Amino acid sequence: EELIDFVMRLDTNKITKIIVHCTAGICRSGAVADFLRVILDVDDIVFLKDNPNIIPNTWVRDLLWSTWRDMK
Repeated sequence: EELIDFVMRLDTNKITKIIVHCTAGICRSGAVADFLRVILDVDDIVFLKDNPNIIPNTWVRDLLWSTWRDMK
């Protein structure tokens, strides 16, 4: 819920980069980054070029989307 609150408060006109990090940097953070990519309407091709090694954790991604729908 904290991430969803953060996203809802973003002024996307002022955001140029968001860094998401976890220990391995590919699964949980990948799910968060992929979620933010969609919410913030980041170009898929640019995102994948900049993040070629992420493997989004499906459980985390599904939890984010479920929470997003519940909080909107």
